Amino acid sequence: MELLVPIFCLLLLVSLVFYVGYPLVGAATPFGLREGEHQRLIERREQLLAAIKEIEFDQAMGKLPEGEYQHFRRQFEAEAMAVLHQLDLLKGSAGQTGGGLAARVEKDIRALRQKDKSHCSSCGAQRQPADHFCSRCGARFAEAGTA
Repeated sequence: MELLVPIFCLLLLVSLVFYVGYPLVGAATPFGLREGEHQRLIERREQLLAAIKEIEFDQAMGKLPEGEYQHFRRQFEAEAMAVLHQLDLLKGSAGQTGGGLAARVEKDIRALRQKDKSHCSSCGAQRQPADHFCSRCGARFAEAGTA
């Protein structure tokens, strides 16, 4: 009976050390980030790219004045470049310059625009089903006649 109390205390101490120490050691990824941090950065990048596309659409529809559009665009692009830089650090390719990140943001925006066939992929203007060319910038639609 006298031996059970020290054994119980020792088990309690080991459990407490494991409970406190696991989040500090066990949950870290090889990159030093918590589990889910990489996914959180990916999701934030997608949110920012969608926000940029949304303000482009609002500006094209006349809902957003040019000054506000430029302000929001710079803000979203800066945050998107910071997120891309963090993702590059995770991949070990942080040697890119800021210009490379800006080009990558623009490339991602173009890819989002091309997925959306109801708007011009060049300027974001609304596209009508029968249009072969953009009514705003004159760009030819790849699949003429389909929206």
